[in-house]
Amino acid sequence: MIVTSAGGSQQDLRHGGLMGVTMNEVLAPYEAFARLVEVEYLRPFITYAVPNPTTLNIPMTEDERVERRLLIESRVHELVELIKSMD
Repeated sequence: MIVTSAGGSQQDLRHGGLMGVTMNEVLAPYEAFARLVEVEYLRPFITYAVPNPTTLNIPMTEDERVERRLLIESRVHELVELIKSMD
């Protein structure tokens, strides 16, 4: 299973968006490799629009930092539940 952060939004990662391709297209080589080596390719877990504001030098208020942290934590919990359901 691929777990990744796209950095951009879902609007960015679509045909006609900023990147001009979808995440499924970006990850297509991994899916092809999985088929080649005969392993099950699970649906990727993708988190969108969670750039690192420090790296990008984006100023944030304390409220924005808290909101960002809560978003990230909720995605982590979602991933944990997904993994648990695979047992």
